[in-house]
Amino acid sequence: METWNDFTYRDFYDVPRMFVVNFGQKVLLFDCPFDVEGEDYRGHYQVYEIAPEVIADVRRDWTELPKAGVLLGEIEVAKVQFDETRRQKVNIECVGNLFLK
Repeated sequence: METWNDFTYRDFYDVPRMFVVNFGQKVLLFDCPFDVEGEDYRGHYQVYEIAPEVIADVRRDWTELPKAGVLLGEIEVAKVQFDETRRQKVNIECVGNLFLK
């Protein structure tokens, strides 16, 4: 079963490179930083659980968000399904069960 959730993102190159999505009571941050040595974006997202109050201020410097979260694991960018615009919805079922037990 697919569950499409809205998300908020910063940085976009082919796909969102950093985005936040609600999954039940949890807020997940997906971060795919640029790899300076490899001169490209990494092939995986690092997934963090973030406290809702941290996300509440969207004016916050997003580069600091991973430091405020708890790393849950990683998932390949190619395994994350977005809507056809890649800017509005993400299929949270494709990733949620990997991290939320």
